[in-house]
Amino acid sequence: MIRENIIELDRFSRLSALLEDWAVWQSRYTGIKSTFGSICMSSGYTASKTFEDLLIGIEDNICRLVEAAIDDLESGQRAAINRRYGITSVFRFPRGNYDDLLLNAHERLLVTLPKKGVVI
Repeated sequence: MIRENIIELDRFSRLSALLEDWAVWQSRYTGIKSTFGSICMSSGYTASKTFEDLLIGIEDNICRLVEAAIDDLESGQRAAINRRYGITSVFRFPRGNYDDLLLNAHERLLVTLPKKGVVI
């Protein structure tokens, strides 16, 4: 029983580190003007020329998968994740359920991210 708890805590720690990397990646998004005048996101796709470029491409792909998994969460869980990892802090939790929503979001991500191909 103790071994299973340690393994689960280790997975949770790795998920937290992954979400912190995602938050840094998220902060690097910059809006660019498209030819139609609307704001869009830069895909950043280029042919890898160095090992570092390859690693950056892998990180981008993983963060896109994490982003998709977060987008699939319920709105309260998504707001809790965004607040916890510094994406935005404008959400208020008047029911005092921030901790519960955050825990449920982490538990959900531990299930859905491996299904999307992200190893935790």
